[in-house]
Amino acid sequence: VIVIGRDSRIRFINREVTNIFGYSEDELIGLDIKILMPERFRADHEVGMKRYIKTRKASILGKRVEMEGLRKDGTVFPVEIRIEETIVESEPGGDSFFTGAIRDISKRKKVLMALRNQTRQLKELDDFKDKMFSFISHDLRSPLTSNIGLVNLLLDNGKEPLTERQQNILKTLRKSILHQLKLVEDLIDISRIQRGAMEIKRGPAKAGDIIKESVLMLKQMAKDKGIKIVVNRSEDIWINVDMEKMIHVVNNLLSNAIKFTETGGKVTLDTISDGENVEIVVQDNGVGMDAERLEKIFDLSEKVSTFGTAGERGTGLGLSICEEITSLNNGKIVIESEPGKGSTARLKFTRCKEPV
Repeated sequence: VIVIGRDSRIRFINREVTNIFGYSEDELIGLDIKILMPERFRADHEVGMKRYIKTRKASILGKRVEMEGLRKDGTVFPVEIRIEETIVESEPGGDSFFTGAIRDISKRKKVLMALRNQTRQLKELDDFKDKMFSFISHDLRSPLTSNIGLVNLLLDNGKEPLTERQQNILKTLRKSILHQLKLVEDLIDISRIQRGAMEIKRGPAKAGDIIKESVLMLKQMAKDKGIKIVVNRSEDIWINVDMEKMIHVVNNLLSNAIKFTETGGKVTLDTISDGENVEIVVQDNGVGMDAERLEKIFDLSEKVSTFGTAGERGTGLGLSICEEITSLNNGKIVIESEPGKGSTARLKFTRCKEPV
């Protein structure tokens, strides 16, 4: 604490001030406060004091202000100061004093500087990560997609029938490529979601068409495993979503249902509406999961992915992505499950009017 008069001369200091500035009490008492200021602040201080004495207006009274102090050894350092005025009525003319609570904030500034540097470095790393994901998107996804096409072409070649062994090899290769492609796409989606760069183009879409497109994409996967897919017929139900993104979500849910259902099992897809609300439902009679695992199903920090009933691999990212994309489409995803009885995924939306 330091006290000065209207003449800017120091009237009182406590021990902390002597520790901060390196002067003794005897050296400072009676001196102008400007001795504790770097040269560039002194003229402003004089102007400010004269203006306040004349107008009684000050911009810093009662506020915490950061500025710089000057130690006896010439070191300039950051300080935080709060100044209050005390008027002494008993003094002739009602003299006043200014009390300043001063704090050396050098350590705080160093910590802030270190945090800024760390933030800058993290930003640089994040930018590098984005470039890497861009590389993954263009330079890895394209050849994987092409390879899937080539494998399908070989499997569907009617002119030169393949042996059973050759077919099995190609089907195994297709599964492996599909897994790699799914991993790449999931990583790209997670990156976009975390950066807030996931572009959503919402518009009226039929819930049934979303299911139809997903089944079309994954019917071969279900056929290869011997899983029956049942799509319950329903009226045209419209929801306001990004159709492409929601097909991706239903793909994830249907893929999981097939993955965790034994050969000979069944997956049912349905659309339900009470007039105002709509649900897209994906239900299987597979292995299900316990309450502990179900609680962590959307948590990216938890590794909850396991191998499917036929050894299928997963990324552990799918349901987290589904939750984020559904939320961006003003929807909600709910998973219900019980060990040995299967799982049910519900995508919940508000129904919208059919476009004219």
